[in-house]
Amino acid sequence: MSQLFKRNIAIVLVVVTILLSTSLGAWAEGFDTPEPDPIIPRFTTISTCEANLSISGITANCYATLRSLYSTNLSITMVLQKNTSSGYKDVKTWTTTGYGTYIDISKSKTINILSTYRLKVTFVAGNESFTTYAYN
Repeated sequence: MSQLFKRNIAIVLVVVTILLSTSLGAWAEGFDTPEPDPIIPRFTTISTCEANLSISGITANCYATLRSLYSTNLSITMVLQKNTSSGYKDVKTWTTTGYGTYIDISKSKTINILSTYRLKVTFVAGNESFTTYAYN
């Protein structure tokens, strides 16, 4: 083989090697997964909390439960709210308190079936609080 032919082959091999190494690097980059963020607990005292609103005829049934990870002061405040043209307005408020790891509250209220309601519930366990909304 001639020197010119060997030189041309060497140049082609170098070019192909460079092209493959850069494209493979870019291709492999798509498979790199970043280190996941550490899992940080949302609550340090509240174990579980649940709120429920059900409408049956002209009655709104409101229910909430709170569990804590250890015995502490517990509180649940439920506010039944009616949707109006200027936003939600409070209709009725109920509160229960206790000490331990579990409390619940169940209340009902006669409502206007032509209106829309939601239940705003604030859970407190020790120094920790959480507010959520339940919709029918």
